[in-house]
Formats: sequence, structure tokens, C-alpha cells
Amino acid sequence: MDLNAWLSSLYNEIESSDSLRAWNLQLADDLEQIHEMERNLQNERDPDRCREVAARIDQDVRELERQISLCQTRDAVRDDQLDVWMEGLYEELATHGEKQARLTCTTTLTAQAWAGPTSILRGAI
Repeated sequence: MDLNAWLSSLYNEIESSDSLRAWNLQLADDLEQIHEMERNLQNERDPDRCREVAARIDQDVRELERQISLCQTRDAVRDDQLDVWMEGLYEELATHGEKQARLTCTTTLTAQAWAGPTSILRGAI
């Protein structure tokens, strides 16, 4: 049984940590831009420009909230996938361990049988 092939497909299907880090950095950049616009709004003296900047901030905040919601959904899906794959991995490892134990037992009995009937009896005593 080749567990490496199964593990490589697992990692291909799970989003990479580099990708997650990139998403987090993008969200942080977007949040920082919103904070910068808020600081600029506090210094703005033109009422029309204030309304324009406030509307832009509202729009950007809604978009950021949407992105965060998408990330949370993807996180939940990824966590569910990991749980399912880990259960499968544990089952595969258990099955592999049982097969290995049976093979070891069979090999030992075969070796004792080739050594003669008295060696089998000595092993049982």
C-alpha cells in the first residue's frame, strides 16, 4: 500500500498555507486602507467630499465583510475536509498495521514450520 500517493493527493486538495497567508495579508491591507480613509475623513473640511469618502468607506467595509465571510466559509470547509481525510488516514494506517501484523505472524509461523515441528512447540512453551 502506498500511503505517500494518498497523502500527496490530500495536500493537493487542501489550500496551501502560502495561499492562506496571502489571503490574510490582503485582508489586512484592505483594512489598513479603510483606516487610512477614516483618518483622511477626519481631516476633510469639504462636506461633499466627506459624504463621498464616507460612502466609499461604507462600500469598502461591506466588501471587506463579504471577503471575511467567504474566508470563514472556506475555513470551515477546509476544516471539514481535514477531519474527513484524517479519519480516512487513520483507517488506512489501522488497516495497514493489521495487514503488517498478519504478515509478520504468517512469516514467523512459516519459518517455524520449515524449522520443524519441535520449534513450533518450543515457541508455544
